[in-house]
Amino acid sequence: MSTEQQKARFFGMHIGHQVYLPKYEEELALLRGVSLPSQSGTDVFNASCTGTKKRAFIAPLQFCQLILSPLSYITDKDAMECARIVLGSHALPTGDIQRDEDRVTVLCNKKRVFHIFADMFTACTFYAENDKQTISFNDFSVADYLRSGGYCLPYMGKDPYQEGWAVRV
Repeated sequence: MSTEQQKARFFGMHIGHQVYLPKYEEELALLRGVSLPSQSGTDVFNASCTGTKKRAFIAPLQFCQLILSPLSYITDKDAMECARIVLGSHALPTGDIQRDEDRVTVLCNKKRVFHIFADMFTACTFYAENDKQTISFNDFSVADYLRSGGYCLPYMGKDPYQEGWAVRV
């Protein structure tokens, strides 16, 4: 799969998010869709956008960057919701949250801890631990929740910031 195809798929997961278009009259727009190359052999991927002036336009995907937040910017509410998704309502977060560049830790009741760890070069991993064991897993529902909130997660082993697919808020 080409880099352009990977970028198109990455953009497809972020429909409705803001796009930065530095080479266009309107530098900010909302992503409405991604068109794939036609059967005629055209290798141009396009982003369908709605600009700040409410006009729709098409921009070549190569000139588009998504505006996404790094994981370290996660809100307390979103971090606690991620813990609830995985641990269930019986392991309520206490509201104590610790942030590093690539890890968010949510302290919960019943001696449980929930970690969100994003290694941009491999994957996004979530793990929970209590006083007896550590459980590591990949949970698509947490990743989907974070992406829908505009957080930048690794995609197919690539760092979207380093690839130029996204810019930080």
